[in-house]
Amino acid sequence: MRWILLILCTLCSFGLYADQSRGGQKSTPISLQLLWKNQFQFAGYYMAKEKGFYKEVGLDVDIREFDHSTDLVGDVLSGKSDFAVGRSSLMIEKAAGHDIVALFAAFQQSPLMLLSKADRNINTPKDLKGHRIMLTQDAEQVAEVLAMLLQAGLRDSDYEHQSHSFNLQDLIDDKTDAMGSYVSNEPYQLQQLGIPYTTIHPADYGFDMYADILFTSRRMVNERPGITHRFYEASIRGWRYAFDHIQETAALIHARYNSQQRSVEALEFEGRALKALAFDDQGQFGTLSQKKFDGMAKLYLITGALEPNYDIRDFIYQPEGLKLSLRERQYLSRLNNITLCAYSNWMPYEGITDNLYQGLVADYMTLLAQKLNVTLTVMPTDSAAQTLNMMRSGLCDLVPAAMATPKGGRYLAFSTPYLSMPAVVAVHDRSTYGETSEELGDKRLAVRVDSVFLEILRNRYPNATILPVNTVSEGLKRVETQDVFGFIDAPASISHTLQKEHMLGITLYDTLNDQWDISVAVRRDNQVLLDVFNNAIANLSPREHNSIANQWLNINYAYKVDYTHIWLIGAAFCLLILLIAYRYKVISDYNTRLKFMAQHDPLTGIYNRNKLYEYLNNEQRLYQRYQRHFAVIFFDVDDFKQVNDSYGHNEGDRALSQLASIVNQELRETDHFGRWGGEEFLIVLPEARLSTALLIAEKLRQAIASYDFHFDNHPITCSFGIAEVQEDDTIEALIHRADEALYLAKSEGKNCTRCAQPSAESA
Repeated sequence: MRWILLILCTLCSFGLYADQSRGGQKSTPISLQLLWKNQFQFAGYYMAKEKGFYKEVGLDVDIREFDHSTDLVGDVLSGKSDFAVGRSSLMIEKAAGHDIVALFAAFQQSPLMLLSKADRNINTPKDLKGHRIMLTQDAEQVAEVLAMLLQAGLRDSDYEHQSHSFNLQDLIDDKTDAMGSYVSNEPYQLQQLGIPYTTIHPADYGFDMYADILFTSRRMVNERPGITHRFYEASIRGWRYAFDHIQETAALIHARYNSQQRSVEALEFEGRALKALAFDDQGQFGTLSQKKFDGMAKLYLITGALEPNYDIRDFIYQPEGLKLSLRERQYLSRLNNITLCAYSNWMPYEGITDNLYQGLVADYMTLLAQKLNVTLTVMPTDSAAQTLNMMRSGLCDLVPAAMATPKGGRYLAFSTPYLSMPAVVAVHDRSTYGETSEELGDKRLAVRVDSVFLEILRNRYPNATILPVNTVSEGLKRVETQDVFGFIDAPASISHTLQKEHMLGITLYDTLNDQWDISVAVRRDNQVLLDVFNNAIANLSPREHNSIANQWLNINYAYKVDYTHIWLIGAAFCLLILLIAYRYKVISDYNTRLKFMAQHDPLTGIYNRNKLYEYLNNEQRLYQRYQRHFAVIFFDVDDFKQVNDSYGHNEGDRALSQLASIVNQELRETDHFGRWGGEEFLIVLPEARLSTALLIAEKLRQAIASYDFHFDNHPITCSFGIAEVQEDDTIEALIHRADEALYLAKSEGKNCTRCAQPSAESA
């Protein structure tokens, strides 16, 4: 039944486009331009055509081989080709203003490497010094190889760069020492000849590049979105089939697409080699990420192929509807059910009555689940502690009504808020309250033990007595008996309890200038689920927000609350609905300042030492659990005391602020930069190896050294120490190694970069 519904939905969606093949109409002809001659490198497209995947979605695809007159980008932009396969250097074309869109990458790692005969004893990049290397003259096509050589300390003068002959016989006949080759091709030929060989792959040294990117024009995406998406989906299906059936695919290519006259065995070898490069760490095919593109950009910046102010933010294809990445869509396709840890008694936000999950939050979850096409299972919880324990033990995937707290943040990651509401204080009518929050400073106040405001109130009102209570009802009863001066919570939950328990003589005041920001929370190790929900939340419309709010927040207080104060409650609800309609972007200035001060250095505005420790601990957990490497850059300003002594501390502070700004502009969006203390700074580089950290540090060092800080007799330079996380590492050991590398840089003349040596235990 499920497949029938899926087919029906697909048929209905196809009917929106007049150029599709249905009801006897012809299939829509489109063209795909390859970047080279026919071989297993393009197997997914052949199989999508031959197995009928394109035909099933109304497409008649003409697959064209490359010839030397082909202009891949030009042909796509002019409409000569509808789609094409290009190299990773497409991002340079995009940055240059060509409006192209990347749909997916057939290979997560480039098959390009350096090949040499074993008798040359070339096993590492350093071994290439003084040797001949045959590479294409196009630096954009071999950027990862050039960056790998640069990392090894080899300059252009340290080796002979030969023009590529594309003839393996030149390597065999010793006319060159190393040749740019593909892991899927030339090694097989040497194996057949019985010639031992060695390979040097840039990915093994931290230089990771996409390869064979399927792309089209922005005009194609905008004007023919249905065709674009159907071609995209059918092509991915073809690739998955090709890699699942390598022998069948090789036989078909040999029979129908064998313009290079390769044997079936050679094609099978190519298929197995390419399959190893085709899937990401999560087993997903075709993944594209802005983070990896930014990492690739650094290589092109080094080679000079890319300008520093490049902009490729809209390069990655986003289908209509939810703006989900390929990885996120593939994750959802395997996800049948999501288990929620939901509060059992927090109405009207969420609760469980007669085994029915209901409330404002429940309606949001139902709507988000519909957008994501997943089902929900609800696990009731009674407290934040119980919820956190269930999440940590894996009993739940998600907390639907979460508020970010430092304690929860150690284990959970929080989405963009989808619901915000003012925090109010409920006081007894007989209490003397002038409607200003300052008057709460020495009062006895109740707040739910699960509330995010428990910590905030303790910090804000150090002279007040803060009494945690288990439920809204308990807090209001303490107000009713005047055991406490006031109870602080969200207005709808207070009003719901006042009606339900027929409490009178209690007034609500919106004087705290704070917001309850409700988010979805997931375990910190499930970033893809968090990204999926962030996209679904971003897709919520004001009409959907209003519809949910109107159902749960239009409450009649005529018989439940003192009439003289209904206008206060009504005003609070009107404010709440307004905030929901505008997606609740108004955040308390006080909380913003408080959070900023807790995490940032007051002078430079970058992260402080405490926040850096938080990121370090998070990266350490990811490394221990998933072997996701990370590195740190520890640096300080050379001879900074002389600056302060010569120009004064105010000028020194100005220089540190300028330096922080320079570094921020050069870092990746995913990097974490902060002030360690004084003139010392630390950068945490997630998913980075030592090679990447070295490139980034050198770029920073040069940017700082070339900047004019306006100190006539004292140029500002920095020394850098780099360390990569190791097995059984502690944060302290990692920082210590980076500090030692920094000390080495200082001792060797300053204004330089040094890498930490592996510890004795790891060596």
